[in-house]
Amino acid sequence: MAAHPINVLIIDDEESVCNFFRRLLDRKGCRTVTAVSESEALRALEGSPFQVAMVDLKLPDTDGLTLLKHIKRKQPNCEVIIMTGFSTIQTAVKAMQMGAYQYVEKPFDDIKQIEWLIQEAAASASQGKQKDEEEWSQFAKSQGFMVGNTPEMRQLASLAYRLASKDISILIQGETGTGKEVLARFIHATSHRAEQMFIPINCGALSDNLLESELFGHERGSFTGAGSMRRGIFELANNGTLFLDEVGEASLAIQVKLLRVLETGEFMRLGGEKMVHSDVRVISASNVDLEQAMLGRDFREDLFYRLNVVKLEIPPLRARQGDIPMLAEHFVRQLNPHLTLSTEITQLLCEYDWPGNIRELSNTLRQAVALCDGPKILPKHFAGKLSVNRPRPVVVPQRDTSAPPVENNEPSLDKFWEHYGKPEVLEQLSGGELTQLLHSLRGLEESLCSVMRKKGIASPGSECLKDSEAASIKKTLVQHRWNITETARVLGIARNTLHRKIKKYDLHN
Repeated sequence: MAAHPINVLIIDDEESVCNFFRRLLDRKGCRTVTAVSESEALRALEGSPFQVAMVDLKLPDTDGLTLLKHIKRKQPNCEVIIMTGFSTIQTAVKAMQMGAYQYVEKPFDDIKQIEWLIQEAAASASQGKQKDEEEWSQFAKSQGFMVGNTPEMRQLASLAYRLASKDISILIQGETGTGKEVLARFIHATSHRAEQMFIPINCGALSDNLLESELFGHERGSFTGAGSMRRGIFELANNGTLFLDEVGEASLAIQVKLLRVLETGEFMRLGGEKMVHSDVRVISASNVDLEQAMLGRDFREDLFYRLNVVKLEIPPLRARQGDIPMLAEHFVRQLNPHLTLSTEITQLLCEYDWPGNIRELSNTLRQAVALCDGPKILPKHFAGKLSVNRPRPVVVPQRDTSAPPVENNEPSLDKFWEHYGKPEVLEQLSGGELTQLLHSLRGLEESLCSVMRKKGIASPGSECLKDSEAASIKKTLVQHRWNITETARVLGIARNTLHRKIKKYDLHN
C-alpha cells in the first residue's frame, strides 16, 4: 500500500469488523492495532503513533465524536475516518467539521475504495492539511469559487470538497448573493459526476405548471401548446447533478412530487403513463430558513429531511471582511485588467455592509469600472453609494469614581437620531445610501432583540410571527403602491410566493 508501513488503529466493538480490517491491512503491509472499547483505544494511543484511525460512530461505552476528540488531543496528526450507517450520516458530517478526515458507510461494499481512502488519509497525515487544500483550491479556482482566507470559508470549502464524493443530498443555505450556485458547481466539479450535466433551476422564477413541466417534462398534447414530447431536467440530468435554487419557493403540490422522485428515483412526465427512472444527485439552496418555513406549514417536513442530509451554510460577505479586497480586485481584473483600486476605495469597500453580498459587490464594481475614465478607481466612481458607513456601536462607559472622567469620542445615540431623524438630512442621501441605512437599522433591531431575549426583557414588538410577517408585507406593499414585482424584490421573495402570502393573510389594497 505504501513505501513505509502505515500504522492504523481500528476502533469497533464488533470483533468481526476488527478482524476484517486486520486481515485486509496486514496483507498491504500495514501495522494494525484493534480496540473494542474506549479504554483499549486510549491505551493504544498511549502506546504508539498512528497515521490513520478507523473509528465506529457508535460504541457501547462511548461514541465516535468523543474518541475523535481524544485522538486529536493525543495525536493531532492522526487522520480519523468515521465508520457509520446511513441513519447517522449527519453525525458523521459533524465529526468531519470537528476534524475527521472522511467517513465510510457500513456495510463496506467497495473494498478498493476503502484501501485508497486509508492511503490518502495516511498521505494527509504526513503532509498535514497542505495536500487537501492544494487539491480543493485548484478545483475552486477553475470554478470561479473565490474562497479567500476567512477560516469559516476555508473550512466550508474543505468540507464541501470531501462531501462531493458522497452521493448524498446537500442543502446550501445563505443570504441572497452569497454564491450558493457557485458552491453547488464546485461540489459537482469535484464529484464522480463531473463529466455529466449540471443543471440549475430557480424554483421561485416559474409558475407551478411551468415548474412541473421543467422538472419532469411533458408528453405531446398534455396541455395547450404541447406540440411535442419534451424531457424534463430530471431526465436530462441523469447521472449528473440537479441544483434546485430557492427550493423554499416551490408550492406544496410541487414539493409532493419532488419528494416522490427523491424517494424512488422515478417520475412520470406530464400527461404520461410510463414511469421514467433517473439517477440524479440533488443539491438545493434557499435564502429563507426552511425550518421556520416548516413551522409555518409552508414547507413539507419530509421533503426537508430528504434535502437536508447535509447542510452547508455560506457566511454573508459582512462576516468575511478580510476577503473583500481580494474579491474586489478579482472582479476589477475580470472587467478591466488595466484598472486598479485606490487605497481609499478599498477601505470604503471593507466598511460597507453589503446587504446584497458578493452579487452586490460585483455589480457595484461593474458600474464603477464603467464610470472610471482613468487608471485608478476613485470614490467618485461609486456615485456616493459607499459614503454611509455602518453605525459604530455605542459604548456606554462604566462609571469609575476612583479616576477622573475620560472623554468619550464614540458617537452617542442622541447625536445619531438628532442627525438622521431630520427629513431634510435623509432627502440629501442617495438611493444607495438610504438602502444601506435601512439595512443597518434592521441589523441593529435584530441585535437589540437578541440581547433583550438573552436578558429576559420582553420587546415591545413581541407579536406572533404570523402577525409580524403580515404587517411587514402590508407595509411594503403600501410603500410600493401594491406593485407586486417591486414588493417581491424588496422582500427578497418570488412573486408567486408573495401572491400566496397576500391570499394567506387576506391582505387588501
